Amino acid sequence: MRGGRILQYAEAQARIRARLAALPTINHWKQIADASDLDNLIERMRSAGLSHWLMSLPRAPDAVTVERALFDALTDLVASIGRMLPRRWQGVRRWMEIGIGVRSVADLLSPQQLEIPAGLDATLRPIAKLPRDQRLAALQTTRFHSYVDRDEPPLECWLREFENRCPALRGTERYMIHRITASIRRHHAQIREWRERIQHGEQTAQPAVQWRLRGDLELELRNLLSGDPFHAGLILIYGLLELIQYERCRALLIASTQGWPIYGLLRGLG
Repeated sequence: MRGGRILQYAEAQARIRARLAALPTINHWKQIADASDLDNLIERMRSAGLSHWLMSLPRAPDAVTVERALFDALTDLVASIGRMLPRRWQGVRRWMEIGIGVRSVADLLSPQQLEIPAGLDATLRPIAKLPRDQRLAALQTTRFHSYVDRDEPPLECWLREFENRCPALRGTERYMIHRITASIRRHHAQIREWRERIQHGEQTAQPAVQWRLRGDLELELRNLLSGDPFHAGLILIYGLLELIQYERCRALLIASTQGWPIYGLLRGLG
């Protein structure tokens, strides 16, 4: 039985390391952002190892179609990562799954929400049809109630739960989870500070800063990948790096559907 699990983990490790090696570099992203139009942008993304985010996209998709395709791909990613996690990490698996709904909670409360994705959690569908000023009260009656706080965004409430969902850790896993958590907390504090500066109208707080901060986080996470032992931290790092690619795909694709210039967004990547 133990031998079977070791083989399963070894196979998962091989898949993850192959996938990590295929992720686009900063130079790839600059080439992607130099696309002539939306269809060319999608083609370049697929050529750069991002086809799993774009599988269902037709030619010349609108913003709603882009959001739906990316949401479906994100759901598939979370399910895939959950299957690779060791059995004792079921708490983290459930935490990741509910995170999909928490992301939608943030969308429901956003003043600039696009159409809600087709894969929306069943408990959130009727709330999506309510006027915005009624959604907060309705959300407080759902299983997402603990993520609805006027003083803290839903995703931040959700992130704080991570360590409590982890099993008892020791050795390499304990060290890696500590490093990952520290990197995420530091990055989140930087993003929060950046958003506050944007809200106060500071001219130095340009959108490209967020891209630079994401690039810094990506480098930190990649630096944690050295060494051969397989551990749950490797799976989580892979998931985080994929989420960064998801955010970049979403930003460039939505900007392109709206006819906004996209190359300038990448200035923050250096």
